[in-house]
Amino acid sequence: YIYSNTSSLESGDYSFYVTISNTNYEFQFEAKDTDKNKDLLKKIANMINRADIGIYSTIEPNESGDMQRILLTSLATGTVNFTNFIFKINDNNNVNSLSPVKYLGLDQVVQKANNCKFSINDIPRSSTSNIFTVNKVYELSLHNVTAPNESITVSFKNDIQSTLHKINNFVKAYPHPDLV
Repeated sequence: YIYSNTSSLESGDYSFYVTISNTNYEFQFEAKDTDKNKDLLKKIANMINRADIGIYSTIEPNESGDMQRILLTSLATGTVNFTNFIFKINDNNNVNSLSPVKYLGLDQVVQKANNCKFSINDIPRSSTSNIFTVNKVYELSLHNVTAPNESITVSFKNDIQSTLHKINNFVKAYPHPDLV
């Protein structure tokens, strides 16, 4: 968090890179003498959201409301190339003495990326998403974390009533003239 109504960032032009996989996206902004930290955070959040690069940003105040931070969240899930980061933010050799990435807290990681970990029939598995397909047939969606040594059972049963209902609807939709 940084104080909302102050600024120590010198007026001037600044830039930084957002790296996603092996692609760099450069962002440039101008800081004016009249800009407060809240103005700079809002400017950067808007730039990132407009860029539509798979990251969205929000401004979050602290409990007392005198400080703010920018939260950057990836639309992608899981880990990429076995790293704990989906994206990274780095300074671009700024002429000014103060690093905008460090000053604005853009290098602070709140939560590292992780894959979903689970087991099926005691065989450990992982997925980059909480929604995955098993045996190319069944789509499962995990919604909560289970306690250690707790298991969940997923089973299938025949639904005869549903099958009969679907057959009856089909017959009603396509009546045979000899059966009417």
